Amino acid sequence: FRGTARDAARRVVLLGGASAYGLGVGEEQTTARRLEALLDDVGVVNAGVPGHTSAQSVARLPVILDAYGST
Repeated sequence: FRGTARDAARRVVLLGGASAYGLGVGEEQTTARRLEALLDDVGVVNAGVPGHTSAQSVARLPVILDAYGST
C-alpha cells in the first residue's frame, strides 16, 4: 500500500501495478490522491504494487478488504 486514504464514509480501492502505485511520482500526484481531490467524502486506498498483474491484484483483494473493511 502507498500513502494513507483519508478517513471517509466511503472507500475506493485502487488495484494494479506500477501505474496504480504511482511509480516515479510524488504521493500527491498519484491517481489515488487525485481521485480523493475530485471526490467528496471518499477515501481512496492505493493498493497498487509495482510489477503486479491483474490476477495478482485480485488474489490480494481478500487481504485488502480485511485490512480496510468491505463496507
